[in-house]
Amino acid sequence: MLPIKPSIFYCDIMEICIDPNILCRLPIERQNRIRASIKPIKAKQLYASSLLTFFIFEKYGIKSPAIQTSEYGKPYIGEGLYFNISHSGRFVVLAINPYDEIGIDIQEKNPVSDYAAEMFFSRSILGHRSINERMAFYNSYLWCRYEAFLKCLGVGWNFTIKHKLPVLKHSVHHHETTYYFTDYRISEHYFTTLCEKNYHVEFPVEEVCFRELELFCRPD
Repeated sequence: MLPIKPSIFYCDIMEICIDPNILCRLPIERQNRIRASIKPIKAKQLYASSLLTFFIFEKYGIKSPAIQTSEYGKPYIGEGLYFNISHSGRFVVLAINPYDEIGIDIQEKNPVSDYAAEMFFSRSILGHRSINERMAFYNSYLWCRYEAFLKCLGVGWNFTIKHKLPVLKHSVHHHETTYYFTDYRISEHYFTTLCEKNYHVEFPVEEVCFRELELFCRPD
């Protein structure tokens, strides 16, 4: 059993195929979500995130954890370990932390329209954009940082706070608590942001090969 330390793990899922022998070992709720996914990439993301989660828990000696969800759908376990998962395009990322709540988000660098951005972000935040071809990608970066923050809070897109917090800064103060933001580079084609509650430490980033996950999860 390894000591739990703040870490980020990621997996490239582009080449995977869903193995029915492994799928049937996942919780029924997750099996149903994977099978019900209309888009193949979504099914792969859900499948890979399940395998990565249980692989990392096993690595840290947490056997068959009972994963629960909060009122707003954030997963958690009662083992003194905070974790969060995100996926976009070809990547799944998972962050763990023994200290306090975290939220992580990864976003493929696809343009987000001004119309969509203006529904969620304040004019003061949007005013930082340059009037050039990178503007729509800046919207995507904003989306990533807000999502990480909201996931750290454990809520969805809450319209009562969307215009008030300067998430482009290193940290924000919300309800007498400080939240810290750090950007990580998983791929040049993706934004990745981690939000930490109360504590700020550097998270090492480690790639997990999907073949390793399959070998770990495949029935004996």
